[in-house]
Amino acid sequence: MAADADTLRTWWRSWAPYWDLMEDRHFDAGVAASHAGVIEGPALVTGAGQGLIVEHLERRGCEAIGLDLDRDMVSAGSRRGRKGLMAGDARHLPFASRSFRTVIVSSGVVDYASDEAMIGEVLSESMRVLQPHGYLLAGFYEIEFPDVKERF
Repeated sequence: MAADADTLRTWWRSWAPYWDLMEDRHFDAGVAASHAGVIEGPALVTGAGQGLIVEHLERRGCEAIGLDLDRDMVSAGSRRGRKGLMAGDARHLPFASRSFRTVIVSSGVVDYASDEAMIGEVLSESMRVLQPHGYLLAGFYEIEFPDVKERF
C-alpha cells in the first residue's frame, strides 16, 4: 500500500533536517580521508542524499557528482549550496560507459533496496560507468560497539 502525499510530506519535513547526520555516520570526512589513496576523480556517488559525501570529496580536491533517486533530497542539498547533485535512478545511470574512476554506492542504496535483484542492477550499472582499473566502493559504513569496531 503506497503512502499518501500528506504522509510523505510529513515524513520529509520530519526527517530531512537530520539527514546530514545520517549521511555523515555512513561516510564522514574521516572515512573519505582514510580512503584517500583509493578514491580518485572523477567520482560518482549514487544514493548521494543531500550531497554531504560529494562535499567531503570536493573539499579534498576530488571531482565528484552525486545522484539520488529522491528529488527532494537533491533539492535540499542544492538549497544548502552543494553543487554537483542530480536526481536519477542508479539502475539506469545517465552517463557514458567508463565515465568515472571511482563509483561509490552509498550504504543507503543497499539498505533501502526493495530486493537483491535491484542491488544487482545498481552494481551492474555502476560497473558499466566505471573506468577499467577503477574503484567501486559499495554499501559500507562503520558501526561502533562498546568494545568492538567493525567495518562493513
